[in-house]
Amino acid sequence: MNTLFQNTITASISADRLRTVLTQPEKLPLWNPAITRVTPDNADFLITRRPPALNVHERVTLTTTADQVIYQSSEGQLAYHLRFTLHQGADQTTLTEILQVEEAIKRHVPLGLLAPIAKQAFARNLQRLVTIAAAFTPAD
Repeated sequence: MNTLFQNTITASISADRLRTVLTQPEKLPLWNPAITRVTPDNADFLITRRPPALNVHERVTLTTTADQVIYQSSEGQLAYHLRFTLHQGADQTTLTEILQVEEAIKRHVPLGLLAPIAKQAFARNLQRLVTIAAAFTPAD
């Protein structure tokens, strides 16, 4: 895998709160406005985005570890892993996202042009995620 970019944000909310939102794919449209639909499909979920998008339709598998939430995309033009790492501090959480793409993609997609645009868009979405998580209550 080839790392395309990394974004980091620090928030005055718990890692558990962020993790809860990250592990609920149906909440994706709340913090990523390009996503119009999230449909569960067995253990995966299908995502639809507004065009123009590199991946208008894709299949995503969600996996978790003790400190990470990983979205692995397939069936779109750009196969990727979006890895969120959560580090809980005394009164704040550091959330780092790393976007990795498959090595074969480098021949088909101009990653040098895509990376700075995607990094900025993902950073805005990361800020929205923190805002949504801060307002999240267990009943949501």
